[in-house]
Amino acid sequence: IPSATITKDDPGPRDAEPGVNSTLERVLPVGTALVASGHPLHPDVTKPCPFCLRIASGDVESRNSLAVAFRDQYPVSPGHTLVVPSRHVTSLFDVDEEELKEVWSLIGEAKLRVAAERQVDGWNIGTNIGDAGGQTVHHAHVHLIPRYRGDVEDPEVVYAA
Repeated sequence: IPSATITKDDPGPRDAEPGVNSTLERVLPVGTALVASGHPLHPDVTKPCPFCLRIASGDVESRNSLAVAFRDQYPVSPGHTLVVPSRHVTSLFDVDEEELKEVWSLIGEAKLRVAAERQVDGWNIGTNIGDAGGQTVHHAHVHLIPRYRGDVEDPEVVYAA
């Protein structure tokens, strides 16, 4: 997988301080090579992987030896959580057996955490692989989506497609 080198003038995420590249300058020194999202399914190697950046920053809810969990930036419902292997791989088909075990362990932990916070009526667990499969961040991840009675008018119609 190709890597990208972060430079001082990188136009990455910024916070309230003008001219400060908060994610890259605070967490990673200038010149640090990061795994980018370049691979056969998504060849854009000009941007670092947002999940790799998040993992490097430590901005996660939980972690184990091979995976992390954090809330989805664009949640389908309150409590929507992503579980992500720490190693940059494109899809769950690319993780090894030990990584998959650790991903599922964090899915269980995340489920308990969300259930303790909210009155959940059901769950969706899924992954999108490849552009045609709806994958928008090309770093393997699993969605844990809490569902609430009435959040979708007719769930059978939504998922029948």
